[in-house]
Amino acid sequence: MKYHPSRFQHSLFQLLVRLQCSRQQEGGYSLVVTVAMLLILSTLLISAAVVSKIDSASTGASARSSNGFFAAEAGLNLRAKQIRNQFEGFERPEGDSPQDTNNDGEIWDNCAAGDANGDGDFDCIDYNFQGQDVFTYVEEVGQDSNLDGVPDDLDGDGSPDPISVTVPTGERFAGLSAQEFRYDLWSVAEQSDLPSAVLGMSFKSRVIPLFQFAVFYENDADFTIPPNMTINGRVHTNGDLYLNSANSGVRLTINGDVTTAGTLYRGNKDSRGSQQCAGNVTIRRQMVVPKTCFAMVMPSQAISIAPRVHLISVPGEPQLIPKSRAWMYPSQRYSIPPQEVIIGIKQISGLS
Repeated sequence: MKYHPSRFQHSLFQLLVRLQCSRQQEGGYSLVVTVAMLLILSTLLISAAVVSKIDSASTGASARSSNGFFAAEAGLNLRAKQIRNQFEGFERPEGDSPQDTNNDGEIWDNCAAGDANGDGDFDCIDYNFQGQDVFTYVEEVGQDSNLDGVPDDLDGDGSPDPISVTVPTGERFAGLSAQEFRYDLWSVAEQSDLPSAVLGMSFKSRVIPLFQFAVFYENDADFTIPPNMTINGRVHTNGDLYLNSANSGVRLTINGDVTTAGTLYRGNKDSRGSQQCAGNVTIRRQMVVPKTCFAMVMPSQAISIAPRVHLISVPGEPQLIPKSRAWMYPSQRYSIPPQEVIIGIKQISGLS
C-alpha cells in the first residue's frame, strides 16, 4: 500500500478537530452542572434563613401572647375577687360602665387613654404585670325586651332591669321564679399600644322572692304537731329543721321541696337529748323520713342542704325576699372553674 502524506495529515487534522469539539462539549456540560449546584445551594441557604427568621418571629409572638394571656388572667382574677367581695358583703355592684367614645367597637383603648372611664364598681382599673399594662372593666347586661341591644330601664333608675327567669332543673330552688342580674367582666393586656390578650368572664346572680315559699324560718323550725298536718309548698329554714308528729296515728306531710341551711333532724327539738320520736313524716309523698330519732336525713330530690337565705327589704309595703346563691359562669372566651359565691342586696325596686 502506497503511503500518501497528504491524506495522513488530513486524517490527523480531522481527529484533532473532533477531539477539540468533544472537549468543548464536555467543558460546557461541567459549567452547567456547576451553575446548577450553586443555584441549589443558594436556594437552600435562603430557605434556611427565611425559616429561621419565621421561627424566631413565631417564638417571639408566642412568648408575647403567653405573657399577655397570663397578665390578662391575673387582672381578670383580681377584678373578679373585688366583685365577689361585693356579693359576700350582701351588696350588688353599682356604677356606670366606660363608654366607647371613639366608636371603634372597643372600650379598652378608652381606658388606656383615660377617656370615659366609668365610675363605681364598673369603672376602668388598670394593672401592670411584667411590663404589660392590663385594663379591666365591667358591663351590666339587663333585660332587652325590644331586642335592640339597649337594656330596659322601666323604673328609670339608670341601671338595666334584671332578667326574669325560672331557676333551671338541677339547681338550688329549681322551678322558682327569680330576678337575674348578669355581668360581663373584661381584661385586656396591652403591649406597644396593641392588645396582646383579651379575656372575658360572664357571671350572674339571682334574687328569689320569698312569697314562693309556703314556710320560711329565719331560725330553727320545729314541727311537733298534735293533729294531722299537710303543707303544700316549699319549706326552708336558715337554722336547723326538726320534723316530728304527736303519735303513731298522726302524720306530717310536706308536698314540696324541703331545704335547710343547718341540719335536718327527725324528732322534737325540746327532746333532742332523748330518743323521743313519734308519728309519721312524709315529704312530697315520695319518701318517708326514717323514724330513727335525730338521725340526719341525707339530701335527696325532696330534701337538700341549702345555703343560708338572707332577708332583704324593698321599698313600699314591708316585704321579705330571700337571698339566693349565685354561680360565676365563665364565658367561652376563657375557661375557668366555676366558683360559688353568696349574694345579697340591701335594696331593690320594682317588685310586687
